[in-house]
Amino acid sequence: MIYIHLIQELKDHRDHYVGVYAGEDRYTYILNDLHPPANMSSIAHVDKWLTFSEMGHIVANYYKRCVVVLTNLEIGKSESFFPLRGPPSPAKQKTPIMCLGVILNHFVLTFLKDGCPLPPSSTKWHNHKNQDAVSWEDEYLDQHDCSESS
Repeated sequence: MIYIHLIQELKDHRDHYVGVYAGEDRYTYILNDLHPPANMSSIAHVDKWLTFSEMGHIVANYYKRCVVVLTNLEIGKSESFFPLRGPPSPAKQKTPIMCLGVILNHFVLTFLKDGCPLPPSSTKWHNHKNQDAVSWEDEYLDQHDCSESS
């Protein structure tokens, strides 16, 4: 079911994602990767696996929250992904963070303590965010500052 929402997110905001992924070819590749295998009873091939360096913003945009991916340097780099469009909720509390840990090609839902350090924001977010999304990083700035000083 999640893949249907992510596919729709990509299609609804195609022009923006073509810019994020630096071209039509990469956008199409990512969109095709989200479609499930023809035989749903089989195991998904590696080319259908979710990769957060490319999917983090799609998930953040659809769920309208910060998405943090924690990993080790052998697998990749930990990053914080923010929605590319729209401001955070005007509520007095921070928007809940969705955190996923990457363990040997699998994602595990992880729960973070309030106020814990966060990994750096995605470079793509800095380069492709709409003006109305600027305040997302501000909402978590205290946690970014904490991680940079550790």
